[in-house]
Amino acid sequence: MKQADILATPSLAGLIYALRHPDTWPQGFKYYWGCHHSCGMGLAYSLWPRAIPARFSPNMAKAFGIPSRDAHTLFLCGLLPAILPWSPKILARRLEKYQRRMMAA
Repeated sequence: MKQADILATPSLAGLIYALRHPDTWPQGFKYYWGCHHSCGMGLAYSLWPRAIPARFSPNMAKAFGIPSRDAHTLFLCGLLPAILPWSPKILARRLEKYQRRMMAA
């Protein structure tokens, strides 16, 4: 799949791809886990602002077609300060693992 195709519409696959390829990030975007403007939700919002009205987990759930509880867990929970900072690649692995589990179910 071409880069333009995978990033054309919001999807977990597209976000995973973008997290692993900083060259796809919008100009000026800098990833920082500790802020919703610059973490995975911030990147998703920056890539697809028409589909994601604000950087909150319910909006991620709607855009990615996943349950709100799962979006909250993926983007906000289970990320204790002791294991921060979460790099883009670590978040990509977390999302990919979730995606595989959902496909297997």
